[in-house]
Amino acid sequence: MNNVKDFGAAGNGSTKDTCALQRAIDAGGIAYVPPGVYLTGTLYLRSNGGLELAPGAVLLASPDKEDYNADDYCVQNQAYPDDQVSAAHLISAVECENVVIRGGGKIDGSARTWLNQVAWVMGREGYIYPPWRPGQLIYFCESSHLTMTDVEIVDAPYWAVLFHGCEHVNVRGVRIFCDPLGHNGDGIAVDCSSFVNISDCQIEGSDDCITLRGRAGVLKKQRNCENVTVSNCILKTLESAIRIGVGDSSCCVRRAIFSNIIIRGAYTGVCICSNWKAWSDSPGVEDMNFHDFYVDADRPFSIANYTCLSPKAENIPHPGHIRRIALRNWRGRGLQTANILENGGGEISGLVLQDIDLIFHGENKEAATAGARSCHDGEPLLPAGFYISGTQGTKITGLKCSCEGDGLWSEMLRVENSSSMTIDGKKIDKNIVINL
Repeated sequence: MNNVKDFGAAGNGSTKDTCALQRAIDAGGIAYVPPGVYLTGTLYLRSNGGLELAPGAVLLASPDKEDYNADDYCVQNQAYPDDQVSAAHLISAVECENVVIRGGGKIDGSARTWLNQVAWVMGREGYIYPPWRPGQLIYFCESSHLTMTDVEIVDAPYWAVLFHGCEHVNVRGVRIFCDPLGHNGDGIAVDCSSFVNISDCQIEGSDDCITLRGRAGVLKKQRNCENVTVSNCILKTLESAIRIGVGDSSCCVRRAIFSNIIIRGAYTGVCICSNWKAWSDSPGVEDMNFHDFYVDADRPFSIANYTCLSPKAENIPHPGHIRRIALRNWRGRGLQTANILENGGGEISGLVLQDIDLIFHGENKEAATAGARSCHDGEPLLPAGFYISGTQGTKITGLKCSCEGDGLWSEMLRVENSSSMTIDGKKIDKNIVINL
C-alpha cells in the first residue's frame, strides 16, 4: 500500500492535501490514509486500487469550489438544476474496475460550508438552497467490481453515494449520517446498475436512504437496474427510506430483494413510484420482494405509477408499469393510509401482500373531509389503514391492522376499481370496504 504521508500529505486539517493524495492514488494499488484530517478536493480513483482509511482518518471536503471537478469532466456526468446542485464530486471513479474504499475512517462532505442558513423551505424547516454546492459526494460511473466496506460518510451536501451504470458492487457495514435540515440528502443511489449487494448499513438523512433508479440517458452503454439485494439495514429519514423508480422508459428497474430492514421516523417507509413527475419519461418496475420489515413511518408504504403531487397525470409520454411486487411479513406503525394507486394510465398488476400487521395511530383528522389529500405527497387521506385502487391480480393473505387511541380510523381496507383480486383465497369484486 502507498502511505499518503510518504507522498507529502500533511493530515492537519488545514493544509490542502489533494495533490499528495492523488499522487498516492496514481502510484497504483491502495492508497493508505493514516489517522489525521486530510483537507481535499476531488480525488480520481484508478483501476485495481482505491483508498484504505484507517480508524481516525478523515477525508474532509474542501470549502472551495475551484478544488472540484468541472461538470463536464466526463460525458456521463450530470448536474441536476432542479435540485440547485452541480455535478462536482469529492471522490470519482469513472470507467474503472476493481476499486475499493474501505477501513474504519470517515469521509466528511462539509455540507455546512454551503448549507448553513436555516429558514422555512419546501414546507419544512431547512437550509436555504445555496447558489452552488457539490453533487454526489462519491460517484462511481460505468465501473465494475467495486467494494465499499466499514467507512463512515457524514454531511454530504447532496447524495452521499451514486453507482451509475455499474456492475458487481458490494457495500457492507457503511454508516451514512447527513443533516436532517439539508435537502436531497440521499444515502445510496443505485442507478442502472446490476449485481449489487448492500448489507449491514445504517443510513440517516434528509431524503431517500436507498434508491433504485433507471436513468440511462447519459450513459455510454444502456443498462437496466437489476439483480440487487439489500439486507440487514437500519434506515432513518424525513422522506422515503426506500424509493424505487424514476428514469427512462428504455430501462427497467427489476429483480431486487430487500430483507431484514428496520425503518425509523420516515415519511414513507417504501415508495415505489415509476416517476416523480407525471410529464416525464419513466421506467417499468417489476419483480421485487420486500420481506421481514419493521416500519415506523407516517405512510408505511406507497405504490403508484406517478406521484399525486404532479399537477396532471395526462398525456404522459410513457406510463410506467409496476408488476409482481411482494410485501411479506411486515410489522410496524403508521399515521396515514398505506396506498396502492394506479394512476396516469400505467399498470399495477400481480402484487402480493402477505402477513402484514400494522398499528395506525394519530388523530387523522383530515380523513373526515372527502377527497382530502396529503400536502406532502398528494396522496389520499382516508380513515382506512390500506387503500387499493385500479390494480389487477392483487393477492392478499393475513392482512391486519389496528387503531391505537382515538384517531379517525374506521376501515382496515378499502378497495376500488380493482380486478382479479383475492383476499385470503376469496375472489373480491371491484369495490369493497372491510371495517376494523
